[in-house]
Amino acid sequence: EALAGWATQDPEAALAWAESSNVSQSPENNPYIVGVIKGVAEKDLQEADRLLWNLPPGNAKWQSSTFLAQEYAKLGTEQAIRWAENFPSKDSRMRETILGQLGARLARQDIPGTADWVSKMEHDKGSQRITDNLLMQWVSQDADGASKWVQGLENPEKRSYAMKQLTARW
Repeated sequence: EALAGWATQDPEAALAWAESSNVSQSPENNPYIVGVIKGVAEKDLQEADRLLWNLPPGNAKWQSSTFLAQEYAKLGTEQAIRWAENFPSKDSRMRETILGQLGARLARQDIPGTADWVSKMEHDKGSQRITDNLLMQWVSQDADGASKWVQGLENPEKRSYAMKQLTARW
């Protein structure tokens, strides 16, 4: 928390310290980077996002992206979706995980918005994770509504996948 506080005041100095004080000796697993991202996000979420994309693949990037998914979800469905749609697809595993986490958060606060978003997405592993989390929330609140949504999906692969998920949760 102290590092996050410092990063709010002087992000460049906090980042330089985090990079030079890395106890793991590998930049991709630097435990201090998450604190810097958290601090920067308090003042400038877009700058924190920019820092995220400059991180090498690894634990620090995973933890930071999970934190940013949470922060973007707080801004509402539309802004969170805009952030997610700009998520680079070069790391498909990370993209899938983050989309699933974001989908879970959004489904808890906006089932119709999350349903609309995932219905417009390409049928891939990321959309499957969102569908899983959406249906987990929806079925517990309104199984009939969830069923009608699944039946209305235009993409046959997506509808088939959603139908399997729906029946597993009913």
